[in-house]
Amino acid sequence: MTIKERITDGYRFLRDSRVELRLRLLAFCQAMIVMAFLIGTLSMALLGQSFRSIIPNIILFIFGAAGIYLSYVRKKYEAAVIVTIVGCANITLPIMFFMAGGNNSGMPVWFIFAIVLECMMANGRFRIFATAFTTIEYVLCMAEAYYYPELVTPFSDSEAAFWDLLQSLVVVSVGICILIGVHLNAYENQRRRLELQSKRLAEITRKDELTGLLNRHAYYEDIAALEKVGYRDDMVLVAMDVNGLKVANDQFGHSAGDRLLRTSAEVMRNAFSAYGEIYRTGGDEFMAILFCDPEAFVSLGDRLEHAISVSEEVDNGKVSIAKGIVAFSGYSDYSFTALERRADELMYRDKDEYYRREGIDRRKI
Repeated sequence: MTIKERITDGYRFLRDSRVELRLRLLAFCQAMIVMAFLIGTLSMALLGQSFRSIIPNIILFIFGAAGIYLSYVRKKYEAAVIVTIVGCANITLPIMFFMAGGNNSGMPVWFIFAIVLECMMANGRFRIFATAFTTIEYVLCMAEAYYYPELVTPFSDSEAAFWDLLQSLVVVSVGICILIGVHLNAYENQRRRLELQSKRLAEITRKDELTGLLNRHAYYEDIAALEKVGYRDDMVLVAMDVNGLKVANDQFGHSAGDRLLRTSAEVMRNAFSAYGEIYRTGGDEFMAILFCDPEAFVSLGDRLEHAISVSEEVDNGKVSIAKGIVAFSGYSDYSFTALERRADELMYRDKDEYYRREGIDRRKI
């Protein structure tokens, strides 16, 4: 694998929302350690610093390598986090602070970055303990360097101190930008997942599993929403009941009854979905809340009959649906419950007509 491919894979890993954020931060921190080692060692060599000043970078690299080994070879991520935090933040950085300029270097910048990373990487109570301990440790280091400057190995000149501060600011700034990007990406992905889960949950709670239509819960939710804004004059309520469901269940089995309901639902969908929503409110009972002009209202019954005529046959023959269609404009002084009751009356009248036409005694079924 080429260096470019490794960098690309690492970038994808950092952006992969399926990976726990702490593990992505661990990988990011390990990459930062390697980068800091390379940049720090190279800059010190170019500035003519002694080998002694490079020793902290080597110690940093050793702890970073140990963290990489624990996480990628041994798969012990919690141990890798502890080694990275303790080894780099609590051991290496304080040593580097005193050996590389103290307060007159870029080390205080790295102190801030280390505390931020600790807070993000540690977990539970260890996070509180680690960040508090590290903050106190860094404050003591800076105070000690201020009051006892002889403990600090200064840079050879002001130019070396300036370049150390500059490279620290650049590396830490890049690191913070990446951290912010990773966190914002994680937040956005989590928000999208929650929205999708909420939408799916709403679909599950509002949809009838057998027919794919909206269910009784959705029906009452939508009625409540309509009551808040007021009923429209073009609102139409359709009460429907599937004829022959009990016969299909008794003679052909419940699977036949399910086929009858699914086919009937498809018929209703083909007839009315252009005008509004259709709901399965009971075993063989359906309601539709539609919105259409008077011309379309007159043709609603014909649309349903046409959809029935072109539908496929089921076990007990063609689908038959009793219906009651009521326009709100004709009953504007009615409550929704009264309008619903009127649609039911018309539907049962149509159902009685079906049984008379078929010569079926309803008392015997």
